Amino acid sequence: MVDNELTDRVVEVSCKSDHIMSIKLVVGTKAVNVMCAYALQVGLANDIEKVFLEELEKVVQGLPRNE
Repeated sequence: MVDNELTDRVVEVSCKSDHIMSIKLVVGTKAVNVMCAYALQVGLANDIEKVFLEELEKVVQGLPRNE
């Protein structure tokens, strides 16, 4: 998921669910958060989609604004 040149800059990896993960990298003097979300397929039950979107929203809201 992370290029070999950047692996030494990874300071945190967080798997929120089977579909959502975030990685924090230090680039220069800045911390950068990268999110990976595997979107669910069309046609799944509304409650499954709702849970996915709620988890994604929590992750996004939990990211520091200055990173």
